Amino acid sequence: RTRRTAEIIAEACGCDVILDSRLRELDMGVLEKRHIDSLSEEEEEWRRRLVDGTPDGRIPQGESMLELSERMHAALASCLELPAGSRPLLVSHGIALGCLVSTILGLPAHAERRLRLRNCSISRVDYQQSLWLASGWVVETAGDVSHLDAPAMDELQR
Repeated sequence: RTRRTAEIIAEACGCDVILDSRLRELDMGVLEKRHIDSLSEEEEEWRRRLVDGTPDGRIPQGESMLELSERMHAALASCLELPAGSRPLLVSHGIALGCLVSTILGLPAHAERRLRLRNCSISRVDYQQSLWLASGWVVETAGDVSHLDAPAMDELQR
């Protein structure tokens, strides 16, 4: 879905899509592609520990939130190497983007998830040296859905 979203945006903006595997969703390991209703108690505990603030939470054969954060920050940092005047737009997934935005705000990667980023929402970050804000990446907006004229699927499924 993210690739298709990127293609639609690129077509509308007249720009190219550059695929970057660092923008993929959290690797859920042995639970990848499993529906949440099918999880055993032990598997549900693995999943819960990823999002409840457990520092070393991890699904077997998957990645930790810290690993996800490092990967997403590396992808974002690569934008600094683009030619001057570039305006990169990253298209990714909810947990991955939520982790990125939360860590830019200063939360640890494993922090309990408290930021909801709806499907097709827009978050804006900026890199700056400032006398009034922390130097580096700052969050301009997070989870903006004002551009949508209909609810996203994740809202309809609530």
